Amino acid sequence: MLRHQNRWRLQLHKGSTSCLILTYSITPLQVSVGTVPENCLDNCIYSRDGKPGSEYCFASGQQKVQCLTATLPQPLYPDVYIVNSLCTSVTVSVHYASFGCSYDDDKGIAPGLSISLSRGICLVTGVYATKADGTVCGSYGSSGTSYSNYAVITVPGGGCMVTRIVT
Repeated sequence: MLRHQNRWRLQLHKGSTSCLILTYSITPLQVSVGTVPENCLDNCIYSRDGKPGSEYCFASGQQKVQCLTATLPQPLYPDVYIVNSLCTSVTVSVHYASFGCSYDDDKGIAPGLSISLSRGICLVTGVYATKADGTVCGSYGSSGTSYSNYAVITVPGGGCMVTRIVT
């Protein structure tokens, strides 16, 4: 995929009403907003499901894309699971390394509760947390891992950090 003026040029197979692009599903838009990039094969524009305002078109490329008409394949990696062990709410973000993966940003977790985030083929590169009072917790970082279980914990001095849960 190559980015061009807030649009992604993709090699897709026509004939389906919804196509899987790595872990993304797209749906045809009725009307394009703005000018269609010249590399698009036609004037058809698609929107990424769950991302209002995103626009995609069919274009030549080397990407392998599988278009489906029914169910999506099972994800390669387990969901990212984050538990908040603090006595205050936190906002977490998970960053991924794999091509075509978008970040899960600003997900709230109440005290003592957890969140599960689907990631498909995406490797985790960072898990970040911020307490409700604005305190930034120490983050978990990696060059790209399949690990999936994390916790936001208290550290000495009233701080907090994200750590991997080892079972």
